[in-house]
Amino acid sequence: ENPILPLLQETVENYSNDKELIRSAKLRFRIYHAVTQILLQKRDYKALEEYLLSIYKEFTEEKLFVRTNHDTKLQMLVYLVNSLFKNNKLKESLLYTEQLRSAMEEYQRMYYDKYLFFYYNSLVINYSRLDRNRAIEILDEMKGNEKIVSNPFYEMFVYLNLAVSWFDKKDFHQSIRNLNKLYLLKGYENADRSLQFKIAIAELMIRYELKDFDVLENKIRQVKKDFKEFFTRQSNSREILMVNVIGRLIESDSLKNEKGLIAKVKQLIFESETEDAGDSEILNYKTWLKEKLSM
Repeated sequence: ENPILPLLQETVENYSNDKELIRSAKLRFRIYHAVTQILLQKRDYKALEEYLLSIYKEFTEEKLFVRTNHDTKLQMLVYLVNSLFKNNKLKESLLYTEQLRSAMEEYQRMYYDKYLFFYYNSLVINYSRLDRNRAIEILDEMKGNEKIVSNPFYEMFVYLNLAVSWFDKKDFHQSIRNLNKLYLLKGYENADRSLQFKIAIAELMIRYELKDFDVLENKIRQVKKDFKEFFTRQSNSREILMVNVIGRLIESDSLKNEKGLIAKVKQLIFESETEDAGDSEILNYKTWLKEKLSM
């Protein structure tokens, strides 16, 4: 809960109802920034999509987009792409991705480099659902782009998504190869500890699929040692459960007789799962566990 949100929302409503003030293009752009932040904080992606579609059309028709606010236009298109993706409107999201690419060419490519990664990201997230092979092609293209890999965070994004894409194609050898390359990157070295922890859980899942149980047992011990502070946090209950499940699967290769563990899985992963619960997971726990429970 953000205490600023109610005040921000009230301010936006007050100014939006003032007919004289609302004629100011500058104020309308400020209201746009405020409204999008409110909706993003609330994770109200349906309302965000509707608002963005309306405001983008309105600003375009009234010719409010000019050189001085071109950065905002590109940002608006990125938000549109992402909100459509979140609402599972993938083909529409790709249409606005192409509009983003065209807009990046405007004003002598004024913000081309700034938005290049966001353009590629828009392609990757959509093709990861529509055409996994195409997503891998795009990620390989990103890997060869100096402007992308010169940024440690973007470079890490490429290898992490390659690991996920190959995992989803069930090519676990390619998946672990890309994850091993990721570990050598400066971006990983400087990454947030909670992200490193989630990547470590993803590696355990890949190692299990490779049936590399000797290595996996050592990896589980290493994860518990390296990330011991996370094993006492309620916020990491999903990750802790995954480690326990993988540990039991090594011993029995089936969860059918693990009634207590199955009950925890159903409660934590299936029954109590919110719409966005899987967003922060590198590999989707629910999908993976459903497969293991049916074995």
